[in-house]
Amino acid sequence: MQLNNNKEVALTLDDILDVCLRPLHNLSTREVFILFNKLTKEDELLTTLDIQRKLEEQGISLRKKEINLSLHYLARAGLIERLPRRGKPTIVEYDGRYSFDLWRMRETGKRIHRGLEDVMRRKGSEPWDLAEERLFNEIEEMPPEQAGATLERLTRLGKITILISCVLKAREEGVSSSSLEKLTGIPREEVGSLLDRVSGATPGWPRFVERREKRSAGIRILKALGLAWGRGEVETFYSLTERGRRYAERMALR
Repeated sequence: MQLNNNKEVALTLDDILDVCLRPLHNLSTREVFILFNKLTKEDELLTTLDIQRKLEEQGISLRKKEINLSLHYLARAGLIERLPRRGKPTIVEYDGRYSFDLWRMRETGKRIHRGLEDVMRRKGSEPWDLAEERLFNEIEEMPPEQAGATLERLTRLGKITILISCVLKAREEGVSSSSLEKLTGIPREEVGSLLDRVSGATPGWPRFVERREKRSAGIRILKALGLAWGRGEVETFYSLTERGRRYAERMALR
């Protein structure tokens, strides 16, 4: 399979293994790919001379033919692309009158490089790296709809974490949704919606809280005074499961 060079496409596992990673088995091509990612920012362009000179500065000796072959293999894999026009060197000093091929990293190449970095960074027992700067840069590169959905998920997870922490700090058998609203400023209806996700009601989510419903004490008092009728308002109370308590205590240690 050959990737479309005109637009980014969704990658399958076969695409990654059989197409994108295949040229990286070669040491010279791997050196060029790594250097390309170190030198380029956003849509910055590089020439073949840029790459040759920078490799030499790092003590990596590759002939021009080897560099061009590596660039060709990376382009065929959809990781970089050659522009139809030629240009002068972009990052090295050059006084000659010749022009050179212009190359640019494709989004697929950036994603593959980030993925490989993540694998190396998480190897062994190293913690998951969620550096803010890197996260914001990735969100900035996303299409608007994807970026909006990602930020929405992060906001939702942050609110759930805050609510679970508040339930732990309350040190009560159960904390009402109205109390959590006062503590966090999150509307009561949203409190219920968020904590229901981690109460076992949503498949695949961890069960961090238990919920139970009971009549509001205020309504019972009003009824006793003859000031309220009907069944009264039912309020939801939340308490932590053992797993939820371990999670909240771990967060409290930070």
